[in-house]
Amino acid sequence: MNYPQDGTMETDDAALIGPSSINQQNYTISNWVLVKNTEYCYAAVINKVDMEEGELTETFLKICYDEGHTFRVDEKDVSDVSFDQVLKNCQTQLLP
Repeated sequence: MNYPQDGTMETDDAALIGPSSINQQNYTISNWVLVKNTEYCYAAVINKVDMEEGELTETFLKICYDEGHTFRVDEKDVSDVSFDQVLKNCQTQLLP
């Protein structure tokens, strides 16, 4: 992973492949996850973990270039998602 000074993040496609065992995940604030909703998949940063509700509050990572390897945090796009929507807990933290 590369963490440039401009707040973007690069990822290798191979890191995003494979199912997640949702119930055995250790979610940590500032880790990033791959999320699937009814229409599409996207990368997000964990802001809050609610174990009782089985939900994460996350901030969407917006693709910077068409290749889909570089992302930036979209501070305006925050939502709650259930653990069931998480395809991959990448357990990689974004640096401030």
